[in-house]
Amino acid sequence: MPAEVEVSAMLTNPGAPDATIRAALRGLPSNAGTAGLGKIACQVEPIADGLRLTADMALAPQGGEETVVFEARDPAIWVSEAQSSRRGDNLRATAEFVANNGAPFALDRSGVTVTVLHEGGSIEIAGCPAP
Repeated sequence: MPAEVEVSAMLTNPGAPDATIRAALRGLPSNAGTAGLGKIACQVEPIADGLRLTADMALAPQGGEETVVFEARDPAIWVSEAQSSRRGDNLRATAEFVANNGAPFALDRSGVTVTVLHEGGSIEIAGCPAP
């Protein structure tokens, strides 16, 4: 049933800052540009039941222990825990991607999200281009 409602109000002063909203906004991941990511290059190689993806990121140390998490756009693709290492300003992470059929498959690199978790927050990188 279609309906229409008209609402109006006078807003005289801005509302008080909300600490909960500010804290939530501070918790959002940084994007690659804001975080200072120079470049990301990803190599893909087939394995018996899927593929292995290795990402090399030109990214200065973010402070404390860094953990890398990979996600595929397709939720049916299982992604292993990433193994990562750092050499100066290069962070390298590797994970295995396995589809339901348990065989190598074509990966849409633009649909891969790489997240770097660190002591001060997180960095979200959209896409994982070829070198």
